[in-house]
Amino acid sequence: MVSKNAEDGFLSLRDADRVLALILVLFSMSILLIGYNTSFKTGLYVTIYQITFIVTYMVLCHKFDSSLSTIVKGTILKNKLTIVVLLLYSLYLTSYLINLTAVNSETHKVAMSLRFLFLSSHIFFTYVLLCFFINTSNRIANTFSVVPITVIIIIICILLVYVSFDSPQINFTITTIPFATNIRHLGYIATIGSIVASIKLLLLSNRTKYKLNLHMGLWSLLLALNIAFLFWLGGRASIVSYFFSLLTLTVILKFKHQLSLKTLLYLFFLICLGIALSTVFSIYPWNGILRVQESLQNVSDINDLSSNRLQMWQNSITYGLEKMWLGHGPDAYRFMPTKTAGVQPHNIFLQVFLEAGVLGLMVFLVILLSTLFRAISLIWISTDMNQDESIYMAFAILVSLTIYGTLSGAYYHAQPLYFLMISFAAVGSFSIKKDIV
Repeated sequence: MVSKNAEDGFLSLRDADRVLALILVLFSMSILLIGYNTSFKTGLYVTIYQITFIVTYMVLCHKFDSSLSTIVKGTILKNKLTIVVLLLYSLYLTSYLINLTAVNSETHKVAMSLRFLFLSSHIFFTYVLLCFFINTSNRIANTFSVVPITVIIIIICILLVYVSFDSPQINFTITTIPFATNIRHLGYIATIGSIVASIKLLLLSNRTKYKLNLHMGLWSLLLALNIAFLFWLGGRASIVSYFFSLLTLTVILKFKHQLSLKTLLYLFFLICLGIALSTVFSIYPWNGILRVQESLQNVSDINDLSSNRLQMWQNSITYGLEKMWLGHGPDAYRFMPTKTAGVQPHNIFLQVFLEAGVLGLMVFLVILLSTLFRAISLIWISTDMNQDESIYMAFAILVSLTIYGTLSGAYYHAQPLYFLMISFAAVGSFSIKKDIV
């Protein structure tokens, strides 16, 4: 970008950064509220948001002067991970082109093309964010912080639906939840909201030395309500992913001597409060403790306990081995002959294996593990509170949604993918500035 005092059209660069940061926050909040009854519509609207941001960034920052050229060279030529991402994209493109000619069904071709379009949008959006965050990294935490706040809006709307109907069970079912295709999609949002609120509270407690003030009180309330929503939805994968990422964070904070016993006990109290609230309001047979009880009663074997995931995974491996090197192309699971249910295999690694083969899976693992390693390195050396907040949030979202992605479609559906891409870009921008390669 140009220098801070330079003018670019009718806006200075500093003003352009502020406009883009505001747009990103507003888009992030809007994306949480646009869940439709089909994942395709949600993905389409998220893609429109991403393309809008990309175009806006290019319009506001279109002068490719020496400083912007330095950023481009730093991200593409000097950063090895960016090259690996381009390799993964090339593998997906190759698999897409090869399988597009081999497929006879027009429906399959259209679905494959749309899936590749959505993937392209996510990757280019991440690159633009990477360039943007290099200059405005202190605004990343604001983008994540809107999630637990937006969850409160969702909770209020759900309560209004409940009190507005005489027979809410008929009008408000597992497949017609506001803002989502089903409860799993809201589970992604609740997981992100809960982990972001937890980080905010942990870091606030460290800064204020456990002095309860208005700011900390508001985030305490947000955390309790987000936890309540997480447990109210009753998704086992979302609950497991939240606690796994929280445990990882607390261990890191403890090693960095940034976690007191009082803070830990206060966090535990808020989690218990949230669980208690969720139990009180678990009034449907598909949610909360009621769902867990019902699912356990109907279990006949381990495949039932996994909600048929073991069968999905077994079929996916068998089908993937038919084209093991480059895969069956984007959206392969949707048209898999032995598919039992759903549009994705409920496992991110099998999803990549089906779509881009062993080669794609290996490259994806390099990207994921390298990003997590970089995030841990940044956390370990960081002494800046603003950077701490952003990196902790990005790292926790990556960990929680990756764990979630081993059991569900966190890396398939557009809403969680949007926040995953922001997290990848955040870690990438900090690692470039800190010269962590």
